[in-house]
Amino acid sequence: MNGKPVGCAVNPRACRESEMMDAAPKNGGHRQIVIVGAGPAGLTAAKELAARDFKVTVLERQEEPGGQLLLAKMPPLKEKIAWPAETLARQALQEGAEIRYHVDATKEMINSYQPYAVILATGGEAVAPAIPGSDAENVVTVTPILMGEKKYQGKEIAVIGSGMTGLETAELLQIQGNRVTIIEMADKIAPGAYPVNADDVIGRLKKGGARFMPGRKLERISSNQLHLSRKDGVMESIATDATVLSIGVRSRNELEKEVSGCCDRLYVIGDAKKPGRIGDATRSAFEVARKIQ
Repeated sequence: MNGKPVGCAVNPRACRESEMMDAAPKNGGHRQIVIVGAGPAGLTAAKELAARDFKVTVLERQEEPGGQLLLAKMPPLKEKIAWPAETLARQALQEGAEIRYHVDATKEMINSYQPYAVILATGGEAVAPAIPGSDAENVVTVTPILMGEKKYQGKEIAVIGSGMTGLETAELLQIQGNRVTIIEMADKIAPGAYPVNADDVIGRLKKGGARFMPGRKLERISSNQLHLSRKDGVMESIATDATVLSIGVRSRNELEKEVSGCCDRLYVIGDAKKPGRIGDATRSAFEVARKIQ
């Protein structure tokens, strides 16, 4: 439809079979590789490297695989998006990889494996920008909302940012009995989102009475009030009981500096390298797993 090649979020070889071998040579020699993070990127790398006869150990701080997908599955009708992580984890285990949960990886722990290579797939986290007033108690990112750590009912909630995460978080808040306003700096709602997915959520939000305010930039937050600017210079203020920030994701790669020098082969993949879509994460993992010699 758009002239671009068809692709798959969890199978980097899809429609590129002539460019990529079905299976890389089994030349790992049982050399140890440590992967930090069991999201889509880490699990893809684990599956591919274990299939090549490397000894793969995945260290994951959560109690289950998924990474950012554990958040992505929380909005209404999104539970199936976590299924690929379950599949990738099962495939990695079938190939012989080990996945250790409830583990906070440290330099000392990684060094104890005497690894041939280390792959950091530590993912990303929601951004809390330095907007005046953003440190107030009634201002949160999408993470505590999606995880159920912060709940509202019968409140006026403003969601800043109308990407898919912002829209889906807004729908969850609406279902929980809140009145929701979505504020977007771009001239239209859901800029850059896949139209079919965005229209689906927007339709349900409109039925629930959500208000949309594109073309507004959040300038500051004061007590129960947001101060917005429009491109024509007009300033606006709206009342709100709470503000939810869905402005983007930043890489969680603090471990990279800490473990630098622990071995000759250190790779950063997925959102830990550059926040993106699921397909970006699995593709970067696949490429790294195939090039390690």
